[in-house]
Amino acid sequence: MRMLPKCGSDADGLIRWPFLVPYLARADADATPARREAIDIVFQSFNRYLGVAVGEHLGYLFTGGWSVLSGIALVQATNMPAWLGVVGIVVGALLMMCSLEFVGTFEQDGWKLFATLTPVAYVAWSIWLVAVGIALII
Repeated sequence: MRMLPKCGSDADGLIRWPFLVPYLARADADATPARREAIDIVFQSFNRYLGVAVGEHLGYLFTGGWSVLSGIALVQATNMPAWLGVVGIVVGALLMMCSLEFVGTFEQDGWKLFATLTPVAYVAWSIWLVAVGIALII
């Protein structure tokens, strides 16, 4: 059985396609070259739409937006350290910028700057979430 073409780095290791990929893999098993080309187009189209547009672009944008709004609320709160809010605003804004990785002229290969910053931003975001959780407990 021929393997489906590698989708972009955005889908590596993720279980995004529990229904589509097994179907396409079965359909690809004994397919003619024309059908294989059609299967590839379907796969690449779904990967771009669900993986890049919805999963990455909107995911980063909304996670960043929520973080900025939460950071603003934390800055205004009287029972939380204001610096936690500032960190949330900065990290949230960075995540929102990272949502532009595959937009416009960078659609095909991605913007290398944001490809590098996205994992850093998500580690910082995770640490920020833990810090906010600890501050809420104490």
